[in-house]
Amino acid sequence: MFLVKCQKAPDFPVTPSIAFVSFNQTQIHPGKDSLKITFSFTDGDGDLGYEQGQNTTGDTTIHVTDVRINKPDYTYVFEMPYITPKGSYKQISGKFTIDMIGACNCRPDHNFFDTVSYKIKIHDRAGHESNEITTPKVYLICN
Repeated sequence: MFLVKCQKAPDFPVTPSIAFVSFNQTQIHPGKDSLKITFSFTDGDGDLGYEQGQNTTGDTTIHVTDVRINKPDYTYVFEMPYITPKGSYKQISGKFTIDMIGACNCRPDHNFFDTVSYKIKIHDRAGHESNEITTPKVYLICN
């Protein structure tokens, strides 16, 4: 007698969804340290990222916005690598890490320390926009 169990496919919506996972550190010396932000993602139709040379429109897939009080927001743009769904299911999930090297800077009027948090959202090839997440604060040691 054999017992066979079929694994049920995940049921993710076609609109991507993201969640904050972690930072590699929470205190940064700008110009010396690199901040890495890790977030998880799901996508029901598996259309995240572009194959090399496929993104001819210039669309970006990851938007990371520096949001600080009394400072204009600035958005950094990143390409998410092409992710090939495995097996017969198109749904994908995983984690992605962004290296913010050179992007963590102190404001000119902050001589000793500053704080920054980021808003992140992603887009898939069909143009669906994910939810937007806000990271916890990172402390910048300015001196």
